[in-house]
Amino acid sequence: MAVPKFAKVAQCEKIQGGVRLINFVLCGPDPLGFAGGQYIIVNTGLELPGGKIVKRAYSILSADSDQLRFAIAVKQVGSGPGSNFMHQLSVGQELPFSGPWGQFRPDSNTVQGPALIVATDTGITAALGLAQGAAFAQAHPGSQLIWLVSTPDYFLPPEWAASRLKVRQTALKVKTVLPAGDPARAQTLLRDWAEVFPIKLSGSVYLAGDGDLLYPLSSAFTARGCLEKDIKLECFFNNPFKKVAS
Repeated sequence: MAVPKFAKVAQCEKIQGGVRLINFVLCGPDPLGFAGGQYIIVNTGLELPGGKIVKRAYSILSADSDQLRFAIAVKQVGSGPGSNFMHQLSVGQELPFSGPWGQFRPDSNTVQGPALIVATDTGITAALGLAQGAAFAQAHPGSQLIWLVSTPDYFLPPEWAASRLKVRQTALKVKTVLPAGDPARAQTLLRDWAEVFPIKLSGSVYLAGDGDLLYPLSSAFTARGCLEKDIKLECFFNNPFKKVAS
């Protein structure tokens, strides 16, 4: 069982629409110990009918050079209890969480050299955290991040996202695609492959976001010569391998 940690809200900022950037400072002297690309699981303390506690995963989108502070971005989703709770947090409020979690980061088997990161929708948070990570900078200088979204104002402003990458010299390219849930989303993207993706791939590939896109993309990359071991995948939603509760 994960040992709970606590962080205090240091600053809240409305980025655009229903998106809130929340900066936290750890309660206590111990560093978080996260690497760029990892996530935390927040315990809201809210109880759903049936007794289940509302917990939500959020990728850390700030650089891992500061281990006592971290930032997440939360998109308000209708009447969703988790996102609405996060949008009501105030400065000074403490929040329990667990983590860091996840393997969406370079490892000892990573191919050195420029990498390609592909993020869909809210998966941009994991991509930004990854690209700002110290390990990523050492392994993949001069990389490219392609962000696939249904509309430019869907989540984070592209110019805001690009500003987080300047220090790492990672280029950001935004491509408009069909919205999540559209049955033709993956098919259309694969049809436009030459327009979206670099002709030559020589390094690692990192995929984050919609499983309905990520898994077909992963297969397409391997068909074009990329080794499976060189592809890392972080599925935010539509995960075909997630167990369905009976």
